Amino acid sequence: MFILSLVLSIVFWLPGQLYVTLFRGRSYLIDILLRSLGSFFAGVLAGPIGTIAVALVYYDQRIRKEAFDLQWMMESMGQSNPPPPPESPITLPQP
Repeated sequence: MFILSLVLSIVFWLPGQLYVTLFRGRSYLIDILLRSLGSFFAGVLAGPIGTIAVALVYYDQRIRKEAFDLQWMMESMGQSNPPPPPESPITLPQP
């Protein structure tokens, strides 16, 4: 998330920096405004992506742990695999 936020900040910060470099001495208010808007848009895009990534990692770790616990419980009961379902004979309708 940090790297994504950093890259997006640079991408959105770059136009303001180019503006100040090309028009040196014009207005620092515009420079501050462009940098602030760039940081805002970078945070708006990177924030939800980071939150989603953290949630997915959490659920992945939780499911892996619970699946291991389920396997351990099955082995302690003496069953490694559930028994197969009984087979029923196939009956065809008589015409």
